[in-house]
Amino acid sequence: MESIFAAVPRILEQFETNTEAREAFVFAAWRRSVGELLNEHTTPVELIDERLRVAVSSLTWKRHLESMAPEILAKLSAALGRPAVVFIEFFVDETIGRIRRRPAEESKIVTVDTADDAFSELRESAEAIEDEALKEKFVLAAAHCLERKKRMEKTR
Repeated sequence: MESIFAAVPRILEQFETNTEAREAFVFAAWRRSVGELLNEHTTPVELIDERLRVAVSSLTWKRHLESMAPEILAKLSAALGRPAVVFIEFFVDETIGRIRRRPAEESKIVTVDTADDAFSELRESAEAIEDEALKEKFVLAAAHCLERKKRMEKTR
């Protein structure tokens, strides 16, 4: 995983205009930056320009995370190698805790529709990555991102 994040700044430059790819990297950086406990109570939902929307499991977590926002932004910038997010908007979605607490083995299963235009575009963009292992990890991260996005749309 460390090798992916070491290459992230270079890859982000290549995919600057691909919003889905940028979003996938920011979501992956979120998981790495906030740690396991906060991951159980949060889900990044959407990246609009440099504004990240994050669902949280309760009002208490929302307030806590809002106070931690500057620290989280610094960690995201460090993980991404540049300030890709300048503002985090937290909102309460009580289903987050239930979604995040499913068994680890189940969460590894990706059921993305490979005919999906967004996935096809990401797959094509991934062809620019020469390192095969990195390319595979990028596609898997993007697939997880698309799956999560569809799941979150269903719960709204």
